[in-house]
Amino acid sequence: MEIAKNTTTLTKKMLSSFQNLEILKKSWLVALGALAVIILSFTIINGQIVLRSIPFLVIGCAIYPLYVIALKIIFSKQNKAFKTTTIDYIFTEDKILIYGQSGSQEEKTEIYYSQLEKFRQTKKYIFLYVNSASALVIDKKNFNSGSAEKLVELLKLRFSQKTLLKQK
Repeated sequence: MEIAKNTTTLTKKMLSSFQNLEILKKSWLVALGALAVIILSFTIINGQIVLRSIPFLVIGCAIYPLYVIALKIIFSKQNKAFKTTTIDYIFTEDKILIYGQSGSQEEKTEIYYSQLEKFRQTKKYIFLYVNSASALVIDKKNFNSGSAEKLVELLKLRFSQKTLLKQK
């Protein structure tokens, strides 16, 4: 039984949105490392905090912005070959039917909810993670039938059932 149907045109902007989410997801480790380097640039002498190493301070302050800039450059180079793709999603009780078209190529596939690792949503998109670095991108405003809210309800139900099965 069809729960919802969505047509999403995957653009470079949407791909960048996903990549930015991925950058932020892992950035706390880099920020923590940067903070550690900044703290190491100071020492306590006679009960006062004193700057011990200007290079450590500069490096600590530069780590996070350099990390983000480097990833953005890498992603933009990878995205140069990207072509806009239209994807039709049909969400049923137990699986997702996917019909994609890029240029003259058409592909059909199906993915069971049990195959997905997780899902995330932002104001504009729902990301269905096939693995830790790849996700299906669903534009919330392009539902032909059903709604983003219905889909999120279904996903929450499926992922709660998946968690229960893992615990057994």
